[in-house]
Parts: sequence; structure tokens; C-alpha cells
Amino acid sequence: MESRTNKVHFKTFKAGKFWLVSGITLAALGGSFTISGVGVHADEINGQPVSAAKDTTPTTDVSTNKVAEATPAQQQVIDDAQKDVDQDNRDIAKNQDDTAKEQANNDDLNNQTANKRDDVNKAQDASDKANDQVNKDQDAVDDATPDGYDDVQNAKN
Repeated sequence: MESRTNKVHFKTFKAGKFWLVSGITLAALGGSFTISGVGVHADEINGQPVSAAKDTTPTTDVSTNKVAEATPAQQQVIDDAQKDVDQDNRDIAKNQDDTAKEQANNDDLNNQTANKRDDVNKAQDASDKANDQVNKDQDAVDDATPDGYDDVQNAKN
């Protein structure tokens, strides 16, 4: 008697914390799909192949993208939507302009505040100098006062 052993091969893959196990038969099935002859077709519009070199810049102008078979009701919806988009674009431009004006006004106010701070600092410096001078003058008066006179009243006497 002959004994035959079947060997089963598995391939393991790590996905995050988990190990995935794949048998050889799964790989064979995957390969058969690629060989089966399923055709791949390029994009076509109205039976014409689409060129990859065409400019694909998006546009908001719906009128250039109108469908030839649009019914009058559909065309009205498209036109209304285009009017809404145009109005929104005008609103955005106005808001951006208003924002720029407000930013310029804010910058002017910040400059004025900085100038006022400089003026306050200069005034404080002048006040400090005047106080220093008063203190020096007071020291000079105190030095000129004869000994034994503690106050002005005693000096008069």
C-alpha cells in the first residue's frame, strides 16, 4: 500500500495586528480572472475616444456644458443654477473686497494705537523727569535749610 500525502501551501500576510492566511487556490483563482479575457475599454463620448491631452480645467460656466437633448424645463433649471452661481461669485468677490477694506482699516487703527502708545510713553518719560527734578529741588531746599528748623513754621520764627 502506498500512502499519499497532500501538501497544502499557505501564504501569510500581516494586516495591522492580524495575520491573514491565503491558500494557493486563492492565488490561482485571482490569476484566472486576469487571464479570462475581460476587456478594458477607454472612455468614449458620443462614440469618440477621449484624449488624455485635453484640458480638464473645471469651469463654473454651465452654458458651455449644456446637454444637446435638454428639455426647456431642464434648460431653465440649468440657467437658474448658472444665475445662482454667478450671484454667489459676485457675493464672494464683494465679501473679499469688504474684508480687504476692513483689514486695511484694522491696520490703520493698529498704527494709530502704536502711535498713541509712543505718545503715552513720551509723556510718562517727561513726567518721570519732572518728578526727578522736583525731588532734586526738594533735596536742594532741604540742604539749604538751617539746622534746627524742622518745618517751614520754625524757619519763619
